[in-house]
Amino acid sequence: MEKKFLGKALIGKQVAQDITDKKGVLLMRSGTVLTEAKVALLQKYHIVQVFVKE
Repeated sequence: MEKKFLGKALIGKQVAQDITDKKGVLLMRSGTVLTEAKVALLQKYHIVQVFVKE
């Protein structure tokens, strides 16, 4: 598991930990595979780094 900056390079990678917004609302569950749309959604919520499985 590595913490990486969110971007197109992570498309196809699997999220290693649940991702929540600043209020604690779940945005994405662990195990979700990142797509271009999912990366854009996370960027909309100002998420800049995520843990991904290598």
